[in-house]
Amino acid sequence: TLNAGSVIQCHSQEDGAFKSDYSTIGSGCTIGVGALVHYGVTIGDGAVLAPDSFLMKGEQVPQHAQWGGNPAGEMPGQ
Repeated sequence: TLNAGSVIQCHSQEDGAFKSDYSTIGSGCTIGVGALVHYGVTIGDGAVLAPDSFLMKGEQVPQHAQWGGNPAGEMPGQ
């Protein structure tokens, strides 16, 4: 599920260079309202990214995990 204002960004301008990579979002995932997913990430099946979160490049979110924050990290006890 992609919510209002959520962004999947598979490219970036960094240090004067254009960079891009694949992003993989598993089945049954939820990307929260206003959340940003940067390039080169893998989000496992059934995982949830909380609203207004920033998932940084290269992150690996396990299946059924709940992540959130800026930068996003595992949300224990959720």
